[in-house]
Amino acid sequence: MKHASDKELLDRVLACEQLTEEEREAFSGMLNDFLACDGLRALSIKQRQWLRQVENKHGLEVSENLWSAGKVPAGKHVDMPWMQPIPKRPGSK
Repeated sequence: MKHASDKELLDRVLACEQLTEEEREAFSGMLNDFLACDGLRALSIKQRQWLRQVENKHGLEVSENLWSAGKVPAGKHVDMPWMQPIPKRPGSK
């Protein structure tokens, strides 16, 4: 499953209009620090957890794994010739 990068996650959360002033200020600071380091510095575990909590609170989470989200229809089951049972050889006298 592909996870959103820190920048994508910050951009998605900052685009939400329901953020509190504290959240917007903190996430803007995180994004500025991230961009100042040319994306070489990753968010800390606690920062990412807070971002995920805010993302879930406002319903911004985007599942990129379509199979796990149940959006990919299951294909028709096909029996391959090598999966079929082999006929038994007739007995000899």
